[in-house]
Amino acid sequence: IRVNMTDHYRNRILYEFTLRQTGSGSEDPGFPALVDARTGDPYILGQDSAKITIDRAKSLVREAFYTLQKDTIRVRYQNTPDSLRSWMFSVSREGNTILNGSLDPDTGQVLSFTRNTSWEGRQADPLLDISAARTIADRYIIEKNNCPLPLNMSEERYHPLQTPQKTVAGDYVFVYNRIVQAIPCDSDGFTISVDSINGDVSGYDRRWNSPDSAFSVAVDPLVTRYEATYSILQRAKETYPASVDHLTIVSAEIRWKDHQAAGTLPRPGSIPMAWKVQFADDIIRAKQLKGTGWVDVQTGKILDFYYPH
Repeated sequence: IRVNMTDHYRNRILYEFTLRQTGSGSEDPGFPALVDARTGDPYILGQDSAKITIDRAKSLVREAFYTLQKDTIRVRYQNTPDSLRSWMFSVSREGNTILNGSLDPDTGQVLSFTRNTSWEGRQADPLLDISAARTIADRYIIEKNNCPLPLNMSEERYHPLQTPQKTVAGDYVFVYNRIVQAIPCDSDGFTISVDSINGDVSGYDRRWNSPDSAFSVAVDPLVTRYEATYSILQRAKETYPASVDHLTIVSAEIRWKDHQAAGTLPRPGSIPMAWKVQFADDIIRAKQLKGTGWVDVQTGKILDFYYPH
């Protein structure tokens, strides 16, 4: 709708755009977008409070991925209610994005990244086996965090790169759970992807958001696995009675229920131990989905219940 130049933001000269969604009426006031007039980078309110400046963030990205041939590094601050504060970055070469990721705005630590894999000249089958790829993933976590961490690998799988016309060698994916007081977390941990051709780490996601003090004291469960699964099955039968005959338990294990709303800090002792019960019926099984119920290990109370249908 309009664009003005302004110096109202922390001694910066900015272009202040007002944008309106295509097709909306003239009564729509639009929404603002700011661009730094010196660098051309997007400017997001709140980014000046980050301990890592935008220029420092670019330098850290350049250092972290020094082996990549790159032409352009773009950085944008993320500060929305439904996400963690972070510097979001992209790396381009010859006009093509080769890597995307995020950086902690207070410590400068790389939180996540994904490398775009070129299909050109790529063979159909992996050159690397899964055990060698896992060794690479294990070592990468230690290197990037400067020490071994209490982790348990809970899942490993292979993802080929596929289109309807072609399949080529893809990535091995490893999921690690953070261990607290000998109990695995459900959210905190790492996901690492390793290229099955060259052994490069092609994806990295570090989830380590809850302080140790946020976990309650681990106790011996009073509720058995049978009691927890029975409770969840009963709730599922009440929710969708027509699917009762095809309802099955997929898994049931004790975990920390450590999912937190983005940007929030859990109170001391607020993360509970619970039975995580996963189940399925014919309808959601066909969609490759699962239902999930959480049962308190001490009281048997259902803490959470999700049944997609």
